[in-house]
Amino acid sequence: MAVKLLTFCHQTQFYSKFNYLLSLYIITAFRSYAEPHASSDNIDLLLENLEQSNGVSLQNEDCGGSDRRSMLHVEHRNLNPETELKRYFGARAVLGDLRPRQRNRHFHRSTWMTSPKDSWPRFTRPGISMTLLETKDGIQYFTFEHSRDYQHVQFKFLDAVESMDPNNIVALLQLNPYHIDSLLQLSDVCRIQEDQEMARDLIERALFSFECAFHPLFSLTSGSSRLDYLRPENRAFFLALYKHMMFLEKRGCPRTALEYCKFILSLDPDSDPLCMLLVIDFLALRSREYKYLLQIYQEWEEHRNLSQLPNFAFSTALCHFHLSQQEDVDADERAKLREEANQILQNALIMFPGVLMPLLDLCTVQADTAVTSHSFFGIKNQIGQLPALAELTALYVGRTYNLWREAPVMLWLEESVKEVLRRVDAKDPLVEDCQNKRKQRYQSAPRNIHRHVLLSEIKEATSSLPLVRKSFQFCENNVIIPYLVLYRNCCWIVWREPRLQTESQVPDNGERWRGCLKKTVLQENGFFNLLLVFYKFAVNVGRMKRRSFCPDISEQTALSQKAQHTCP
Repeated sequence: MAVKLLTFCHQTQFYSKFNYLLSLYIITAFRSYAEPHASSDNIDLLLENLEQSNGVSLQNEDCGGSDRRSMLHVEHRNLNPETELKRYFGARAVLGDLRPRQRNRHFHRSTWMTSPKDSWPRFTRPGISMTLLETKDGIQYFTFEHSRDYQHVQFKFLDAVESMDPNNIVALLQLNPYHIDSLLQLSDVCRIQEDQEMARDLIERALFSFECAFHPLFSLTSGSSRLDYLRPENRAFFLALYKHMMFLEKRGCPRTALEYCKFILSLDPDSDPLCMLLVIDFLALRSREYKYLLQIYQEWEEHRNLSQLPNFAFSTALCHFHLSQQEDVDADERAKLREEANQILQNALIMFPGVLMPLLDLCTVQADTAVTSHSFFGIKNQIGQLPALAELTALYVGRTYNLWREAPVMLWLEESVKEVLRRVDAKDPLVEDCQNKRKQRYQSAPRNIHRHVLLSEIKEATSSLPLVRKSFQFCENNVIIPYLVLYRNCCWIVWREPRLQTESQVPDNGERWRGCLKKTVLQENGFFNLLLVFYKFAVNVGRMKRRSFCPDISEQTALSQKAQHTCP
């Protein structure tokens, strides 16, 4: 009985200290009244496995451990935007006169990320499941898997996208109302048509479908559950979370958006495929989580070099400034925080001088002639920026310029700019040192930064992308030209990723590029057209070497001969 109780608490993700202590109390009572010959080894083993799989222990909760998992801890109550809206407007304004028991009566499953609506179609499992791959050092690695029926729907979705008619995607959703890629694609169409409400509703429906497929051990809060972005099935989940986060920020729920940002980062914190470190500071400032921003900067600076990102260089300075303006801070602490803010902002301006003029332009502030005429902040320095640095600068300015429009912030920025010009004229050694660092460290941006810029849709940043990356924008965001990966004896479409998978990135437990294709998959409608499109596109961008597939000629005859002419 105690084992079943503890397993239930774990599967329902009741990870709070109260529920954990309550479970321990019940187990202790169970032990005291158990029969003398009943062994407690199984209970001890279960407790140990639970503590390791959760990735967080009572000791870590009490002392607030300084490891990376503490920075990625997510609170369940902050995943619901209604919680934040209730704080702003009150429960009656958010929920109306509708009683809680009258809402969502058609959905019997309780979810954390989204609240199902009565207007949604009745939920049926679309063919998505999650499996646990391995557990290593207290970290659990999961992956989504698609059934064969779901793969057939994917091919139909491809035909609908190739038709360039959104009505075909709508028709596909009528038959498969919880197909993920159709929901994401139609959401983009609605957003382009400025139907934000419908676009957000479709993303929430996709997240609901994902959450219903979660593994019982998959945790939203502990920060110890991992998903590999390189696996095709997992990418739609990353994209749905990112789009939902941006909708929440635009809706006026930055605190909820910050929790989703931490959750996305916790899924793959080492590689950070969507580069959430470029937006987490903005959400922390918008939600006034200043201490969290300083904490993640201090703990991750050593192994991530966050000070080399323009967003953290300027956001930490702005964070210190806002802390110095709080009324509950004493005079000595306020003066100390203001001095730190001045020093950090001056160092940021010296390291990234290209931020100032675009920031003032978007803030509609006319710079002083002493600033515009100086070579350090002049147009020559703007043109001479390396492409990677220009991309990061444009991204930060286009996203956070509203945070700098406040009158006290602008006066503080003016004082810091004057001090920076004085240090430049005085030949401060830091100026030359930062100039050398800019030339060495920003030659090219990694792929996850390009991916983040494309998803952000900030025109100031997308215009600074390299030409090669610009050619992928339509493909990546709108799923027009897919990419092919072969594994587990079947064909799979890798959506929204502007590159060809290499053999080392294909899952090991399946057929590689030279694996044989099953006859049922080869006979899919439109499959050879897909291969032809893929081949022509890959050759044009020069990103694929010629490879040959090996279908079984004894089984295929004329069909396999056609494949030899069509396949690369």
